Amino acid sequence: MANPRTSFALACLFASCVATSVVAAEQAAVVDNLTKAKDLYASAEYEQALVILNGADLRAGGVEVDQYRALCLLALGRNDDALLVIQRIVEKNPLFEPSATQVSPRVQTTFRDVRKKMLPAIVRQTYAEGKSAFDVGEMDNAKTRFERVVAEVDALESLGSKDFTDLRLLAKGFVDLIAKTTAPPPAPKPTPAVAKREEAPPPPSNVVRTSTEPGITPPVVISQMMPPWQPTRLDTQTYDAVVSVVIDETGTVTDLTVEGSLRPAYEAQLRRAAMSWKYRPATLKGVPVKYRKNIAVHLTADQRP
Repeated sequence: MANPRTSFALACLFASCVATSVVAAEQAAVVDNLTKAKDLYASAEYEQALVILNGADLRAGGVEVDQYRALCLLALGRNDDALLVIQRIVEKNPLFEPSATQVSPRVQTTFRDVRKKMLPAIVRQTYAEGKSAFDVGEMDNAKTRFERVVAEVDALESLGSKDFTDLRLLAKGFVDLIAKTTAPPPAPKPTPAVAKREEAPPPPSNVVRTSTEPGITPPVVISQMMPPWQPTRLDTQTYDAVVSVVIDETGTVTDLTVEGSLRPAYEAQLRRAAMSWKYRPATLKGVPVKYRKNIAVHLTADQRP
């Protein structure tokens, strides 16, 4: 009589093999149908190509499937339907642009017009998502979003728009700041061997800790007064920056940097004010340590003190 555990393991293995075979067969069918649709498009059989592209296995396809849907619709003169599909492509991949060797100049122009219209809103949304992730400490997610902002602004500039140069500069500043604040601390130098085992020495005082390190208790604000923002009639833009301060073991600010765009006079006031801020120091296993704290600054023209 077969061992029940062995029978169960064999049954699981068989089910896994069957599932893998089904997935592989479905993937092969998708590839095969997409190839057929491409061949029909190349033969100017646009209606038949659309039937395949709108089939169940390709209905939720990726950018390539949508690209050929749009090409077929444009070839059939169904421009409104094609524009909806192109918009969906840009939403999935704002950086996608069909190859000049695959499509006509007219189709390329259509894609470029849709991207140029949609990219500004996409850039703003990507930046907002990056800023939200940064504010809650999700640094990996924030870095990815800010890097995408840079790529999307580059794409906009290749389409002739120069309206987001400042936002790209700010996104790059956030990327550099995240790389700086999330870098691991330097490895301590090995201590010489001793006959008697001793307790490990406390961390060196020049190491600046961050919120990403395990066991860190962040500093607590005692005094962090921002200088009043008094926009003039000439201040019509929005200012965004990140103030990065180093707080020592006594809770005193010893160093600061400002990444982003601020009015020079206000930045000078902010730097003077920051040097008088006071905190209850950060601790590592109960011992006060140096700590880098990031503070986002957002100033608009309609703000009043």
